[in-house]
Amino acid sequence: MWYDLFDYLFDLGGNRLLRNADLRQFRNLIDVSDMPEHTFTFCHFILPHPPFVFDANGNPASGWILPPEEWKRMYLDQLTYTNKLLENAITEILSNSEVTPIIVISADEGYSDVEWQAYLDTNHSLDNIVRDRPDLVTERQGNLFAILNPYSSDIPSSPVNIFPTIFNCLFSSNLTYLPDKYYLKSLDAYPGSFIDITEFINGRS
Repeated sequence: MWYDLFDYLFDLGGNRLLRNADLRQFRNLIDVSDMPEHTFTFCHFILPHPPFVFDANGNPASGWILPPEEWKRMYLDQLTYTNKLLENAITEILSNSEVTPIIVISADEGYSDVEWQAYLDTNHSLDNIVRDRPDLVTERQGNLFAILNPYSSDIPSSPVNIFPTIFNCLFSSNLTYLPDKYYLKSLDAYPGSFIDITEFINGRS
């Protein structure tokens, strides 16, 4: 709501500020690859989270509180453009790098739309969501996870072991790998506890 209000009241507009900040973040990430020294860079993109400020081609858009089908369409449009930005950033980083870098891309959560929020609002917890709405659990766990590591063929079995795998490869750290466990947790009005969904995920795969 605040972003839309800024768009209405000020010339800069809240959505324009967000768009500029998103594009600047990708540009800054690429700029790191021009630095002569070795770097460890962690970058957390808010995209493709709402508010929706890009269409699929990167043109300005504006959307937040929307009907379900419109929400999904605008999410997918913003996701499409986010993928383009990410692909371009990776291409430039690889082009700028004299030594091939290790690149990890990992989403912190999968898709959730108005149905996810409606379930929380109705049940006030996630305790029974595997029984009630396994489809929502599957969507929520649909995380992107990709790694480029030309220095080892060892691939982490799940995101929890990303850094132990890399450190063991580069520094012979002998770090112990953690068990592959999967959880759900609401970060909204009903935080509750972590819901262990490992059996559900393993049974689905």
